[in-house]
Amino acid sequence: PSDSEDPEQIIDASIRYLGHTRAPLVLLPMEDALGVKEQANLPGTIDSHPNWRRRLPGDAASLLDNPNAARRLELLSQSRLQAAERDQ
Repeated sequence: PSDSEDPEQIIDASIRYLGHTRAPLVLLPMEDALGVKEQANLPGTIDSHPNWRRRLPGDAASLLDNPNAARRLELLSQSRLQAAERDQ
């Protein structure tokens, strides 16, 4: 896929966008930081989808050791710093 269709690039671009907003608080769901593809909740379903019951890939102590998560959290941090400098 082209860069505009690559899910990894789309996630990173979304994180940069959120980081550069003037919002006082920005949240990055762990599923997005890790690049989890399965949807945690599928509105309109009751029994056909495991809504809010999916397990993250690893235990809590090691989730931030994931290279994608670490890189994306750093990306968010850098974007927030750039936004703060811009708004001074």
